[in-house]
Amino acid sequence: MSLLKHRLIGIASLALLVSFVLVQGCGKGRSADVNPEGTLKSTVKKKPKNEEILAWIGNDVITSEEYKEEFAMLSPTYRNVAVQYKDQLLESLISRHLLLQEAKRKNLQDSETVKKLIERTKEEIMIQCLLDREISDKAEVTDSEIENHYQKNRDNYT
Repeated sequence: MSLLKHRLIGIASLALLVSFVLVQGCGKGRSADVNPEGTLKSTVKKKPKNEEILAWIGNDVITSEEYKEEFAMLSPTYRNVAVQYKDQLLESLISRHLLLQEAKRKNLQDSETVKKLIERTKEEIMIQCLLDREISDKAEVTDSEIENHYQKNRDNYT
């Protein structure tokens, strides 16, 4: 098994573990709105038009469109690896759906901890977007500037 495959699997496993720990630690002791059979009270999602369903997870579906969106959000490095290991990306999506279903079953969306984490994450995303817009998008370095820097600091690179 290649090093990149090990890294991709390791990162996915770590993300699932962290998600599981967060789910276990938030909103303990809350009950969910479940049917007598122990399933969530909800309706089955209808199949999106013209989309291939890749997996059914309880009442949820993973469509080819969701898979493509997830793939597009990967960094270019992981995108290259994911092309070779498409099944692992789908397994990761399935695991995320299962964890989310369990979190909803435990009504974690109503937890104060979850609400605070969502607000903090929203703020962090807004800050990152601002920095991208104001700094990263405007920062341009020319080839000649790179060459000049290299020539002045040549000893640092050898």
